[in-house]
Amino acid sequence: MNTTPSLILAAAKPVDDATANHYGHLPPPDPSTFIDPLITACLWIGVITMFAGILLCLYRIVKGPHLADRVLAADSLGLQVVGLVLVLAIRTRIDAFFDAALTVAIIGFASTVAFGQYIGARAQGEGPSANQETA
Repeated sequence: MNTTPSLILAAAKPVDDATANHYGHLPPPDPSTFIDPLITACLWIGVITMFAGILLCLYRIVKGPHLADRVLAADSLGLQVVGLVLVLAIRTRIDAFFDAALTVAIIGFASTVAFGQYIGARAQGEGPSANQETA
């Protein structure tokens, strides 16, 4: 009998409002399941991967040869931060981090659109020298 799907569902089971405290923290997981160490290991791998991605994006922002490279790196950095916040929200089991991740995603999207408009206006307004820098 395969019990793995029922354990995964038990680990992902939403908690009733009566079991969560007034700060939105969820109770600690049941240590008797084998799923919790696996989830913890996956979350730490996710945190390490997100930090590596953030460092690579910061490198591209500083050393990027063109403005468009820097804008793409900044957009990717925003996505990395959203991913890191979501991983930490899962790890800490605090619901408020999901709102923070949504806010960071909205700000990242708006800044990418603004930089795109800036690059487009700069390419049209200043002639070939601007096109060389943004290309």
